[in-house]
Amino acid sequence: MRAFSLTWLGYNWLRMAKAASKQPQSLMAQAKLATAKYFASRVLTSVPSLCANATIPAASLMALPAEAL
Repeated sequence: MRAFSLTWLGYNWLRMAKAASKQPQSLMAQAKLATAKYFASRVLTSVPSLCANATIPAASLMALPAEAL
């Protein structure tokens, strides 16, 4: 769920960056571009590991007795 949410946010930041690139002199546009670059380089890089965690079998978790949880 988190991987999908981050991907969706990344898509929206891409749209905002595309719109902001049409007015590069605007301070707000510069802030949007900087934030979009930050999001892409720092936040979106966690999506592959989140997807990998979702595909790991739950055998180790299921090995615990219910009382241990």
